[in-house]
Amino acid sequence: MQLTLIQDFSNPLVRPYLHFYPEIPNGAITEIWHAEKWRKDLDPANLAPMYDDLHGRHYYINELARLKNHDFVIPMRWVKWHGRVHADVFRVTFDEEVRNTDHLLGSQLIDGSLMLVSTTTIQFSFPPSILSITFLIFRTWR
Repeated sequence: MQLTLIQDFSNPLVRPYLHFYPEIPNGAITEIWHAEKWRKDLDPANLAPMYDDLHGRHYYINELARLKNHDFVIPMRWVKWHGRVHADVFRVTFDEEVRNTDHLLGSQLIDGSLMLVSTTTIQFSFPPSILSITFLIFRTWR
């Protein structure tokens, strides 16, 4: 199985037909990756955990990121919609103590609902030292 995957990834004739993200269909469900199960029920750890913006930046699920509008979010899964990659995200807010220090202990999710954002709106993600702290804080919330 592993050898088959390696061969599929490296084959330029096959790779364009591989699907890494669930898709939100524009109408009827015609492919397995259109199904709600891929988007809602499947553990995100079993899907592609990273998005590459093709400009040298990589974004990961469960890691804090900042949008161009200065909102902070945590991507929970990558999805395709209208042919472009988007992220199901939780919005995050910080209290004044957090804004004036180097730790994230006063951070909290704004609410428990996911929102869909285009990956073109992601400005940057945070370094691993901050990400590990953030993940530990929000891990129990999910």
